[in-house]
Amino acid sequence: MDTYKPKILAVDDELVNLKLIRAILVPHGYEVITAENGGVALEKLSSEEFDLVLLDVMMPVVNGFDVCRQLKTNPRHTDLPVIMITALRSKEDRIRGIEAGAEDFISKPFDQDELLARIK
Repeated sequence: MDTYKPKILAVDDELVNLKLIRAILVPHGYEVITAENGGVALEKLSSEEFDLVLLDVMMPVVNGFDVCRQLKTNPRHTDLPVIMITALRSKEDRIRGIEAGAEDFISKPFDQDELLARIK
């Protein structure tokens, strides 16, 4: 009998961050799909279903704010939760993220327990 594994799209241009996210989440029963920039993330979102998106902000091709905005304006993804993982700490940047549609934020460097708690 197969048990359902929540599917998470992790988007970050730093491969070490993607490896870390995968190492933390897979043992806790999550399926982790990765994208190394916003353009790849949008392609994957157009062809696959996800339960959550972990989204870096500062990336080449398409930044995290724009990915989130495009995602949230698509009726298919309106209810898809987005957690932005970012080194940006200013109030203005967090407001931009909220305006783009993000549900939550995690500051880099992130803590494993905080990441797991926010995902749950």
